[in-house]
Amino acid sequence: MQEEQRLVKLLTGELVYGNTGEIIDYCKKHETNVQEEYTHITPSIVSKQFKYIGDKIHQPYAISRSINY
Repeated sequence: MQEEQRLVKLLTGELVYGNTGEIIDYCKKHETNVQEEYTHITPSIVSKQFKYIGDKIHQPYAISRSINY
């Protein structure tokens, strides 16, 4: 089962998302902290304005693109 994604705003003003461990690691690496956590944001807003900081194979909020055959 996939861990729940957290949508947060950091003290640096960055809007990022990932699971809890990924966010903690990112904050330590960039010497910042979580300012706010968001809930109930539409996927289209997340894909346009938030940066995925995880290390998974794909972004959970990636936009599907059509394939030209």
